[in-house]
Formats: sequence, structure tokens, C-alpha cells
Amino acid sequence: MREHNQLNGWSSDENDWNEKLYPVWKRGDMRWKNSWKGGRVQAVLTSDSPALVGSNITFVVNLVFPRCQKEDANGNIVYEKNCRNEAGLSADPYVYNWTAWSEDSDGENGTGQSHHNVFPDGKPFPHHPGWRRWNFVYVFHTLGQYFQKLGRCSVRVSVNTANVTLGPQLMEVTVYRRHGRAYVPIAQVKDVYVVTDQIPVFVTMSQKNDRNSSDETFLKDLPITSLTFLICTGPCYVYTLCPLLTCHIFVYLPFFMAMRRHTDTL
Repeated sequence: MREHNQLNGWSSDENDWNEKLYPVWKRGDMRWKNSWKGGRVQAVLTSDSPALVGSNITFVVNLVFPRCQKEDANGNIVYEKNCRNEAGLSADPYVYNWTAWSEDSDGENGTGQSHHNVFPDGKPFPHHPGWRRWNFVYVFHTLGQYFQKLGRCSVRVSVNTANVTLGPQLMEVTVYRRHGRAYVPIAQVKDVYVVTDQIPVFVTMSQKNDRNSSDETFLKDLPITSLTFLICTGPCYVYTLCPLLTCHIFVYLPFFMAMRRHTDTL
């Protein structure tokens, strides 16, 4: 049996966690209901699983905001113009004006090295260009390890599977938003991904004058009208062979077999 080891760039979940800066709420905690203005934020987690062992598997998290809310170019959350929700039209264009908060913070400490510009384990935020417009902290967790990422309403993380145990594994993600000089959890999501040392192959055939293709019954001496192979080695590839090899079609498809949408309701 193959055992997982240290994932590159990930840390042990036995490290210290600053719960004062990043509170941990259990499922069903009443505070979830008030974690976001105007409703609940939903996190959607997808991946290109299954992955061959040794290859990279990519996870993508997209945040879905309540009706009439969106992220603007500066990373603030604003109300869409002329969009009416249950509360009607808002006089304030902002749901969260983090630009104003950032400017106030700069007034106190122009270096940006504030004690609140850190991840849950205390590591400082990377100061990429425009990093102050990234107002969400994503914590990915799998195999007893975690990965922290500062981002906007959508982030992408890739993991090399060389040290991952074969079979199904669980990826969990917690998302935090800025709240003054602390952070508030707004969404959690989890999904199963699969690492394999085998290449999945799916074969479908159709026969001429077959009135019921779903019964998987084939008649002797009737020609085959199509033969299709679906081979998944990261992305999926479809090979369609026509009778007597009169045509050969090669089509690249998105990894629809594995891009499973999964959302968790807390």
C-alpha cells in the first residue's frame, strides 16, 4: 500500500493556529448566519480528479455571493446596479469597502507588516502586486496537511500526487473574509478526489438499426456504426472509430468526468 508523505509547500495541521485572529466555528454554529451581509456565501469546489499518481491535480474554489452582490475591480464587494433583492435597492453601493479599510490601515502602518496581515499559522501574507485587493483567505486541508492562500473570489491550487496515497481522498476548504483587523469564516466546502495508478478507459459501441441501444445487446453479423473510447489521463480524450476505419476523429474534451460540483450547506 502506498502511503502519503509531505506535500510540497504544505504544512502539518499540528501547527499552532491563531484562533483569536481566525476563529474556528463548528457546523451548526449560529454565527454562520451572520458571517456575511445580505445572506450566505457559497463556496464551490471542483477538481480535475481522477489523477494519475505523480501528476498534478488542480483544485478550484469559486465564491457565489448573495443576490445582487459582486466583486469589483478593486476587490470590494458591491451591489449590482439596478438589481433588487429582498431588501430592495441599497443606498450604499458597498457591501464591504475594503479599500477604505486598507487606506486607514496604511495610515497607521505604512509598511504593511501589520500583525493582522498574516495567515492562521502566523506566516505573513506574500506582498504580490495588488495584494491588498485580495480580501479572502483560503485554507485547504487534506492528508493531515494544510495550504494557505490569499485571494479574491476565485482561487486555484495545484498539488503533485507523487506522495499521495492511492484511492479516494478528501479535500476540505475553509474561506475567511477580512473583518477589521481579524477574519471571519464565511464558507466551508469539501469534495472527494481520486489518485490512481491505472488509466480509466470507457468504451461505447453502437450497432446499425439498433432500436434499443440501452439494453447493451448486440446482434451477430450486423455492422458496428461507431466505436468510441474515452481515455482519462488528466484531461479526457475521445477517440471515435468508424466502420472499416473510414474515419478517425480526435476530440479534446474538458475533464467533465471529474469536474464534480460540490457545495456544503452549513
